[in-house]
Amino acid sequence: MKFLIKLISIFLLITISYVNSQLSQNEKNLILSYHTKWRSNPNGPTPVSPISTIVYNETIASALQLNLRKCDDSYSSMYKYAQNSEWQTWVTPTTSFNLTSILVNIEESSKYYDWSIAGCSNFSSSNCEIWTNAVWNKSISFGCAKSICDDTIELSCSYYPAGGFKGVLPYKPTSKTPSASTVPKMPNLSSGSVDWSDYQTPVRDQGECKSCWVFGSLAALESRYLIKNGVSEKSSLQLSAQNAMNCITSGCNSGWPANVFDYFESSGISFEKDYPYDAIGSDNCTSSSNRFEFSGYDTVENNKNSLIEELKNGPITISLYSDTAFQSYAGGIYDSVETYTDVNHVVLLVGYDKPTDSWKIKNSLGTKWGELGYARISASNDKLGILLYNSYFPKI
Repeated sequence: MKFLIKLISIFLLITISYVNSQLSQNEKNLILSYHTKWRSNPNGPTPVSPISTIVYNETIASALQLNLRKCDDSYSSMYKYAQNSEWQTWVTPTTSFNLTSILVNIEESSKYYDWSIAGCSNFSSSNCEIWTNAVWNKSISFGCAKSICDDTIELSCSYYPAGGFKGVLPYKPTSKTPSASTVPKMPNLSSGSVDWSDYQTPVRDQGECKSCWVFGSLAALESRYLIKNGVSEKSSLQLSAQNAMNCITSGCNSGWPANVFDYFESSGISFEKDYPYDAIGSDNCTSSSNRFEFSGYDTVENNKNSLIEELKNGPITISLYSDTAFQSYAGGIYDSVETYTDVNHVVLLVGYDKPTDSWKIKNSLGTKWGELGYARISASNDKLGILLYNSYFPKI
């Protein structure tokens, strides 16, 4: 009898947790208001005719909610039978869930929609594809749902009729000329702020391997190349982290950015397509005949003004301390509670925002981490040890 009571208690606990995770009316209203905003003023070419009005459909929302109860990341039967188009996003831990931040990130990702190919560029493509569904002219109704599975919140929306097809424009523009917003602009350095986010290759995911020092270094090489030569290659220009791991450390051991720049300065480094990343590593130090070459590298003195000054030329490979709280970062300007006197992680510094006095970094933990793989960190202090050591930048 005690065992039966325990099972019932557990079932009740799970049920209460699930019920509490449903979207509130205020959250539904917020989601609808953003959709209305996006469709009335899309970030792209002017539509030939206004995008149709979309309404919130509780029937769709209820069906989607039932599907999320399975906690298996699957899409609903509405999607499987091609009735609706759907998207999902995940936030960990549950205390980091910020609906407004998610919607703002979706809105900002619209600039990565390439009207010339009727699809999203690889960079930030997941949120860009969400935006494509949201402004699909033929969709007339949608519903959303939220669930908690373990320590993760899943948010999903489903649209009827289905849309978001690659190669098909979400609405017919007055001109086939790509929107000017799809062409990255050089940062306005006179403002005191700088942001090289538009000159980045796709965010990578190092997995369980201690290879951040490789990814942070290669990201600097890739970005500086795009700044110098244009962004047309940013979806395909990926250098081989595996090549660096195999030749320098024979596996997933930690390392230092200088090791990468030193080792490949004379020989050049292979491309990802020739030596794909496996998050394991080996002692097979071979290189392809086709290699990416650079002329050298230099260091930035470990002070704030020097970092900001060199940022005007391009991103910088930096080190910092990544603790459990930082690894759980989901958005906003991060200000560590703890102050660290050592570093254990390498990232790419891509920007500095003067009004908020904050750094912007590109991580190698995939796009589900932080703000699509990026983070903003307070620069008013140095609790994460960014200024403890000199930083590095390549010469292209």
